[in-house]
Amino acid sequence: MVTPSAELGQDRVPVVRLSSCLHQLPVSPVVIGGNSVHPASVVRDLGVWIDRGLSLSTHVTKVVAGCFAVLRRLNSIRRSVSRESLTGLVVSRS
Repeated sequence: MVTPSAELGQDRVPVVRLSSCLHQLPVSPVVIGGNSVHPASVVRDLGVWIDRGLSLSTHVTKVVAGCFAVLRRLNSIRRSVSRESLTGLVVSRS
């Protein structure tokens, strides 16, 4: 197993360099404690989607899809609610 290199950044905070060892990450199942664990190609942590290449393409795709779904739902009810209610739904955070 490859361990990422760590060094101290300018503000004395440890910086971990993963880019050099990403191509060596396992893609086949790994046995941990007698259980076979399959690595995921995409994970979600704190609302951010992270893929194997550490690019934002998966995150952007998922966020755009979620926004489009909300816009479709708002469009379907726009004739049933007042303008003030619709405006309140658009600017709400949840």
